[in-house]
Amino acid sequence: QIVQNEMGSSSPDEAIKAQAVAAYTFVRYHNATGSAPAVGLRTATDRVTRLVKEVAGEQITYSGQPILASYCAMSAGWTASSQSVWGRSLPYLVPADSDVDERESTFPQSTVKSKLESALGVTLDGLSPDDWLEIQSYWDDTGLYVNEVLVGGSVTTTGRKLRENIFGLRSAAFEVRYVP
Repeated sequence: QIVQNEMGSSSPDEAIKAQAVAAYTFVRYHNATGSAPAVGLRTATDRVTRLVKEVAGEQITYSGQPILASYCAMSAGWTASSQSVWGRSLPYLVPADSDVDERESTFPQSTVKSKLESALGVTLDGLSPDDWLEIQSYWDDTGLYVNEVLVGGSVTTTGRKLRENIFGLRSAAFEVRYVP
């Protein structure tokens, strides 16, 4: 169910199996540390169930223990270190090249304006769209993942909020460009 939620059933077989091993390891790590893993569940298709069964029980370990096998849908070309994400260094979670993940999302000006105004209570009338969003800081060691954003010159929000709650982006690693 975790694999189905994370990937669906249209991914290549080996990708689904790799996700199954990562998800199993992620759950085992949390069980071993006495914490509850935060995972999404969705009823699995027969194909996903069959592929997961092929790797059932396989896990990733470091010094004989299950690793914190974190996974994400998008890393924007370069992953962040565990130090940047969770504030603690894990020797097996270091920044890595992931340039196959670079993607572009575009939104019409009217959509950006309405989403920002309704979500943040800011008024953008009279401002150039170039001035609607200004990235103030990044939270990671790669300089890709947005921390704080100034909206309309008056409201500060986070890259995470823009990603998750306002625009539904796949990553907080983004840049803002206005194309007239």
